[in-house]
Amino acid sequence: MSAKTGWLLAIASIFMYSITSPVTRGAILAGMAPTTLLAGRCIVAALLFGATTPLVQPLFKGRGRGMAARPMDRRGYLLAIGSGLVNGISLYFLYNGLFYLGAALSSMLMIGLYPIFTLILLALRGERPDRVSALRLGLGIAGLYLLLGPGGVSGWQGVILTGLAAVFFAVHLVSVQWYLRPYSTWPVTAVLVSSAAVMVVIIWFQEGMNLAVPGWIGWAAILVQALVATYLGRLITYAAINLIGSAQFALLSPVETLLTVFWSALFLRERLTGWQITGGILILAGAALVAGQMGIGRSLRRSGTPTA
Repeated sequence: MSAKTGWLLAIASIFMYSITSPVTRGAILAGMAPTTLLAGRCIVAALLFGATTPLVQPLFKGRGRGMAARPMDRRGYLLAIGSGLVNGISLYFLYNGLFYLGAALSSMLMIGLYPIFTLILLALRGERPDRVSALRLGLGIAGLYLLLGPGGVSGWQGVILTGLAAVFFAVHLVSVQWYLRPYSTWPVTAVLVSSAAVMVVIIWFQEGMNLAVPGWIGWAAILVQALVATYLGRLITYAAINLIGSAQFALLSPVETLLTVFWSALFLRERLTGWQITGGILILAGAALVAGQMGIGRSLRRSGTPTA
């Protein structure tokens, strides 16, 4: 397959990821409990990964431009389980934040907040941010101020929950970067998804295991998120990275948020104020800045593991 095919696959995966927040918000507005929706998504996705990993894994053996090939060992499994549990907590806060916030605002908050917490974690480990990271941090803080400050925002419970989601996602992200990048990508992802599902089900059980699903809308939301946004999205992502490399794939990260905002406006009738749009532009500019640096300045030798 050619690089052109890789770019087409990358665009397809970004499209799939972009529907997650609008579909979640739509199901919640239809009356579905956020944790019930998340539990359904995680359970179905984990079953799909478990059933197909023996068939799919041979397709990703490290022959491409960015795929890691080290087989999983006991340490890798334990690290992946721990990181997956943290990701499950992040998803729980994110989904419950969507109970209070629109999908567009929630998406922009996440893309603005988690890099800030990631840079903090890296700094605590002794990794100093470079000039581009510092500039992105400044753009992100300015963008967040405009998102939440001058125009005001309702649903501060959602802002707090999304902030917590960003904290745990940053912990998950750096754990993948620091400890899991040497391992084979597909089994790592299968363990991450399964561990996240375990954590979500535990939380769901603690909340009383609400089984109410609002008709076909709820079931469609579960299937779309599990099959399209989680399983197929990641499968296509790895195929794309195998052809074009993870650095090139990163160039499309701001597009995902733009698509999320578009779907939210089109199907959920969400609207942002002028200040919020300006703040979102600053946040997206920061994301594009780092993605551009990755694509032009250097090529990553190994891929990160998508977690959305």
